[in-house]
Amino acid sequence: MNQATRSTIPPDAKLQVTKGYAPQFGQLSRLLNYIASRPDDARIPVADIIQSTGLSRPHAINMSSLAGAMGLLIPRVLRLTDIGLLVTQHDPFFDDLGTLWLCHYVIASNPRHIVWNRIANTILPAAHGPTRITAQEHFADLRGRYTDKTVKRHVTKEIGRTLRAYTVHRFRNLDYLLESADGYYLADTPAPVTALILLASIVVYRDAVQPAATGLEIPLLCNGENSPGRIMHLSEWRLRETLETLRRQKHIEIESRANLDQIRFLGEVFPAAVLAQYYEER
Repeated sequence: MNQATRSTIPPDAKLQVTKGYAPQFGQLSRLLNYIASRPDDARIPVADIIQSTGLSRPHAINMSSLAGAMGLLIPRVLRLTDIGLLVTQHDPFFDDLGTLWLCHYVIASNPRHIVWNRIANTILPAAHGPTRITAQEHFADLRGRYTDKTVKRHVTKEIGRTLRAYTVHRFRNLDYLLESADGYYLADTPAPVTALILLASIVVYRDAVQPAATGLEIPLLCNGENSPGRIMHLSEWRLRETLETLRRQKHIEIESRANLDQIRFLGEVFPAAVLAQYYEER
C-alpha cells in the first residue's frame, strides 16, 4: 500500500468497533432504550447497564462502542445523542431502512473506524469483490504501527464481523453486500435511499469535510472520499435524481449554471433535524 494511504491512518484509529462481538441490533435496542429511560442522568455507569439490561460486561461495552460509532451514543458518558434519542422514539428496533442507512453512513464514512471505512470507501468500490482473506491485504500498512499479532487478530476478526453485519445481521436489509457461493463479497444493488436520509448523510459529510459550508459540489458528493455516493453505493444518476427531489421539496438549491455544479443549503441544517422531519413524514 502506498505512502499516501499510510498517511491517512487517523491517530485515534480503532481496529475494532465491534470489540470482537457480532453487531446484534436486538441488544443495541435494549441498551439504547434503557439509556433513554434515564433522561436526567448526566452519565450512565456501565454497571447500571449490566444490572438493568442483563447484558454481560463485554456485551455492554461492545454495544456501547457500536452505538457510539453509529452516532447514537456519546462515548464514555453513555448519553444519547440527538440522533440516538430520535431513533429510540421513532424506530427503537431498527426496522426502518432510513435509520439503517443513516447508521451505516455514519459508521462507515468515518476514517477512525478503519476496517468499516476501508471496506466501504476503498475495497468495495474496486472492480473485483474481496474475500475475507484478500480484504486483509488492504490493511498491510498497519504493520509497524501495531504488532503483527495485533493486526492479525483484531483486523481479521473485524473484517469478518463487518461483512457479516451486511450479510447476516440487520444491515442485510440494505441489500448492500452480496456474498457469492465462492466466498467473494460484491457490492449489491442497494435498497432505495430516501431523499431526507440522503440529505442527513450529506450534512454529516459536510460537517466532517467542510464544517459550516453553505454548499457542496455534486461531483464531490458522488465520488469523493467517504462521500454519500461512495459509501452508499449510489450511482451518479441516482444521487442526482434524489438531489432533484430535495430541490423540488425546497430543502436545497441546485446551482448548475456557468462553472457551477453544486447544491446549496437553505439556512442552517443539522442531521438530527433532518432525521426528525424524515420520521414525521414517513
